Amino acid sequence: MAAAPRLVRGAIYNELFVASRYGQAIIRGELEAAGVAIEEYHLVSFIGFLQPVTPTDLARACGITRTTLRDAIARCVERGHVEQVANPDDARSHLLRLTPAGKAVLELGLPAVHRALRLEEALDRPLDEYEETVWRLRRTLGRLAGED
Repeated sequence: MAAAPRLVRGAIYNELFVASRYGQAIIRGELEAAGVAIEEYHLVSFIGFLQPVTPTDLARACGITRTTLRDAIARCVERGHVEQVANPDDARSHLLRLTPAGKAVLELGLPAVHRALRLEEALDRPLDEYEETVWRLRRTLGRLAGED
């Protein structure tokens, strides 16, 4: 087997992009085998972790525009996976939360994601040792992109 190409200094954005594509390809295959679309799973999982959540906060957490999110939420509501409820703190907005069917999608997908990644056994240290660094990188990039 040929050696992996060496990271070129300054190419971290390219490496993050490629790593994300690999991870998505692996997760997509496992989720599809479980009958769950990856795009819907991402949204359902974010809502599940953050609920109840406003669409604005959800868009920020997902790193997508509110317009893109609006269409995705509409599909999830139509499928019965997400419900919109009144926001007691702001009558002009609403909160999103999972329905029992949405929770079932989340439960169906979680084992698939864990099977797909198998990172804990493939890396030289536990995942939680990487999470803080990844979170800081994401937060910093979001701020630089004007998202925070």
